[in-house]
Amino acid sequence: MEAGEINLTNATVSGNSAASGGNLHNEGAGASMDLLNTTVADAVAGDGIDEVSGVVALKNSLVVDNTADDCTAPISTNGQNTDSDGTCGLSASLGDFTDATPDLGPLQNNGGQTDTHALLQSSSAIDTADNSACPDDDQRNAPRPLDGDNDAGAVCDRGAYELAVCLGQPATIIGTFGDDVLVGTAGPDVIVALSGDDIIIPGGGNDHICGDEGNDTISFADASGVIVNLNAGTASGHGSDQIAGVEHVVGSPGNDTITGTNGANTLNGGGGNDVLKGLAGSDILIGANGNDVLIGGPGDDQLDAGAGTDTARFPGTSPVTVNLATGTASGQGNDTIAGVENVTGSTRADTLVGHDGPNKLNGGAGADVLIGGLGNDTLIGGGGIDTAVFPGRARVRVDLRLGTATGRGNDILRGIENIRGGAGPDIIQGNNLRNVLNGLGGDDTIIGFGGNDVLIGFRGDDALNGGRGTDTCAGGPGVDRAFGCEIITGVP
Repeated sequence: MEAGEINLTNATVSGNSAASGGNLHNEGAGASMDLLNTTVADAVAGDGIDEVSGVVALKNSLVVDNTADDCTAPISTNGQNTDSDGTCGLSASLGDFTDATPDLGPLQNNGGQTDTHALLQSSSAIDTADNSACPDDDQRNAPRPLDGDNDAGAVCDRGAYELAVCLGQPATIIGTFGDDVLVGTAGPDVIVALSGDDIIIPGGGNDHICGDEGNDTISFADASGVIVNLNAGTASGHGSDQIAGVEHVVGSPGNDTITGTNGANTLNGGGGNDVLKGLAGSDILIGANGNDVLIGGPGDDQLDAGAGTDTARFPGTSPVTVNLATGTASGQGNDTIAGVENVTGSTRADTLVGHDGPNKLNGGAGADVLIGGLGNDTLIGGGGIDTAVFPGRARVRVDLRLGTATGRGNDILRGIENIRGGAGPDIIQGNNLRNVLNGLGGDDTIIGFGGNDVLIGFRGDDALNGGRGTDTCAGGPGVDRAFGCEIITGVP
């Protein structure tokens, strides 16, 4: 340039060739050239900057790795610049680095509309510029300043490229400090969301994905079935992804397995038969369509199963009380439940209550109490001494030998040892194990069959038949009769 003024901000001048002079040439007494956060590198012939006369001023810039000299003469420095051969006359007192090794990556597409030289993580340019002078964005429109060296302080980088790192990899897609929607490509992406409540949609490549401040969501809505584990920081099924700093997940239309963290997560399975695991924290699990399994974990969780035949599971060693009719669960946090048909309890003594639709209540290990509703239920006691309860005034007929109960729907009983009736005239029959059969109210008929049973008439005019074994029959108010009982109380 022989006259006038040129200002270069967030520019990369790379790979140029000059027969004489330099890739940037300033000649003329009135000519001036100001470079701010600019990278001048890899000149294949000639110098980086050739200042014959006039003024060339640098700020937060890199003049490095040129084939000839970086500069043909000392230039004006406003601080925080770097050269790689000491020819630019920089000043250490102004924060310049002279004869330094800048560690630049090759000129290539690092995101944005134009090619840049990425800063390798060993570069001295990272977090060493002047924040008061650097522009708001870099050449790729990535925001400045960022914390490129992970020391919890955001400082601008020298040159045209601002480094953002995700799980050890330089970012190719960078959000803003607001609420963004960041969409990956089909290839391997490195996505950094920054602050704000962001939505990240990875492509099908092997991606590195980092949230930041705010509540960030990763969506696999365009996939066909994924396994996502936020706690482990992994996702597969739509490429093989590594994830950090993301709180929420939207699954695919297929069958997904999604695991949260020990913080507060929202996990939405989308379509398909999904397994959602909240872990600790107060989570929101949304099954949506399909036959889903929802596992809230410790914490006050919201389980919204949606359409389909869905199961809420409560693994662990803390007993739970789950009531599908009221939509509540306690014992591993105070949970709210909607759209759930089936429940699996803990390894302890649980109380599981169904609603008026068909339910499957599985107590698991422990001495559980299972109470179906008016639908056709399956009550599974599992390990431990378990009790099925049939409240209300309807007459129920229970046969533990057949594993059936009628009167409040047509129920299937598995692994049940004890029965508690309701206020109606019930017929309760045990099996060849030890049973505790309690008629409660009504004129009940209770038959123990084999085993050392306990038959309790309670209120009403009851008929108690112990059957084989050493049985205890206990009457109550009313005119009771006892047969085949070795120990009798409360019976005339």
